[in-house]
Amino acid sequence: MSRHYLLFSVIIIIVMYIPLMLRYEKRVRTRELVLIAVMCSITVLANCFTVYTIPIHAGTALVIITGVALGPEAGLACGCLARFIANFFMGQGIWTPYEMIAWGFLGFFAGCVFSDVKLIGYLDDARQIKREDRILGLRAMLKPLFMVLLSELTVYLICKIKGFNYLGFPLYLAGILGIVLAIIVSKGKIRANSITVSVYTWLSVLVIYGGIMNGVHVISFGELSLNSANSWLLAYTTGLSYDLMHASTAAVCTYFFGESIIRKLRRVQIKYGIRS
Repeated sequence: MSRHYLLFSVIIIIVMYIPLMLRYEKRVRTRELVLIAVMCSITVLANCFTVYTIPIHAGTALVIITGVALGPEAGLACGCLARFIANFFMGQGIWTPYEMIAWGFLGFFAGCVFSDVKLIGYLDDARQIKREDRILGLRAMLKPLFMVLLSELTVYLICKIKGFNYLGFPLYLAGILGIVLAIIVSKGKIRANSITVSVYTWLSVLVIYGGIMNGVHVISFGELSLNSANSWLLAYTTGLSYDLMHASTAAVCTYFFGESIIRKLRRVQIKYGIRS
């Protein structure tokens, strides 16, 4: 695959767009595809700009914002295509397909977790509404956070009993399982606001993006042995510091800008009849 990564990347784009195309047959309009294309362009621009100027990950944050605002299929498509285009400026390589998959999953799960943001009218008390919405958001995040912590604790105890190192691959695997369990057991989607989206961003970028990309170093690069437990431990422990930085800076972006962007996208959808 290392010699044909561009072909593999194109195949991934086609596969990732299948859910969106299936939805297109039912209710997706051309104006919605234009909106997704615009978000892809903004994501690429923000990612390339911040990589060379400010050490934050605005592109990752925008992929998640797209998934929250436009739905899981749009988040999947935007993350996959935006990462592919961004790497033409940042450097293509055997890591490109995996980065596309990781960004796509971030956008997809964001669309599965969150419902619409609360709109604020011109005559409404914006501060009061945002304060109440954040309190409700904190309460709504208790169950998902509990599932993630429960999953982490369970895996930690298993590692202690079996004599494994918890700070390697098990930490990431437990986080992914916790997010999946939280989606399964939740009775409804969580309302999107600055608190809930930023918490999701931190968790998902850390365990999903980090879990995928750290594994890529073991699978794709010759200096690490696929069958060696030490190779997996080395890849995940050395990658943890970068994953924490990646997750934290993306969460900061969604905290300060995510809610307002999601609200604007929601108004665009209402104005142009994309959603009621």
